Amino acid sequence: MTFEGQPHYIAYNQAPGDMQIVNISTQSGVGGAQPGNDLFLNFRYSGKWPTGYTNIEILAGEGMPHYLAYDSSAQAINFGRMRIDASGTDRLWVDSLHSGFTITASFLTANQLNYFILYDPQSGAAEFYEATTF
Repeated sequence: MTFEGQPHYIAYNQAPGDMQIVNISTQSGVGGAQPGNDLFLNFRYSGKWPTGYTNIEILAGEGMPHYLAYDSSAQAINFGRMRIDASGTDRLWVDSLHSGFTITASFLTANQLNYFILYDPQSGAAEFYEATTF
């Protein structure tokens, strides 16, 4: 995902629910930059999310990154957006999925529509959804 023209990623530790938004840069910055192979990891935000997420997918919408976080054991899905300045996240809605399904992929089409695929490994069933809440 990109903020301010710079690549970022979400780091998440499942058991305690710790999450970070991290900037990948060629320059050292604030927030505990760590050098490595001419790249720096600048920690922009640290916070807590619920525990247990097994899949996190990044989607684009409204000019800022959004996310789908999924907990396969609870069948819970959390949809939200990253703040435009990478200062945190805002939850937009929470829902549950059909039993046995997991999120396998998300993608953005050429006409800027977001989709994600759910898959049930037991039955082989797949479902295709458009993320329409942007």
